[in-house]
Amino acid sequence: MIILLLWEKKFDPYSTLIWTTHLVQSFLSKEDVYTSASHYKKNAKFISNDEVEKFEESISKPFDMNKIKDIDSVFEEANERFAYCGNKHLGKSDFIANSDTIFDSNFVFNSTEVVSCEYVAHCHSVREGKYLFGATWTAKSEFLMKSMGVYESSRIFEGHFVFNSSDILFSFQLRGCSECMFTFNKKNMKYAIGNTQLTKEKYYSIKKKLLSEIAEELRRKKTFPGLFELVGVAND
Repeated sequence: MIILLLWEKKFDPYSTLIWTTHLVQSFLSKEDVYTSASHYKKNAKFISNDEVEKFEESISKPFDMNKIKDIDSVFEEANERFAYCGNKHLGKSDFIANSDTIFDSNFVFNSTEVVSCEYVAHCHSVREGKYLFGATWTAKSEFLMKSMGVYESSRIFEGHFVFNSSDILFSFQLRGCSECMFTFNKKNMKYAIGNTQLTKEKYYSIKKKLLSEIAEELRRKKTFPGLFELVGVAND
């Protein structure tokens, strides 16, 4: 968890995608509660998952029939017995912070809908993965950074909709590829930059230089333009 906190200090908000946890307070304890969503009514009430038993005791009490005058009064009584639940860390989950809807996962920070993962930060809807930072809609993958829609792949940096691939940087819609940078809509391609096939030696020579420049930019500014920023996607 210390590693994940240090990561946040160094690279947040670079690794943070549009999906982040929503911070509210428990109406029972006033403690912080993190939820997977933010579209609740302003007067909604919340509890933490570890307060469910206590809340169940209060909602099990019968309605005060002296207060029941009409349908509105019934709704008022029912409303007192309703609350949204956050901080849901279920199954065998340990070392979880600022996260919600976590199942059988360990070392998770500021993430939602995580299932069977380890070492995760700023992620949403990830399954069976390790070392995921700023990733969403991924499964059976590891060593991902700011990537989306990745399946059975590893070592992906700014890769979107990448399947059965490895060592991919700033690329989109790849399947069965490896060692590709700034490559789009390709299958079974290797040693490519800008959709151009290169020799292994030429590829690694250019890759080394580009990675050095990206790393230096990250060290200095703690951020780097994302793939969608580079192509000029609108903000709204």
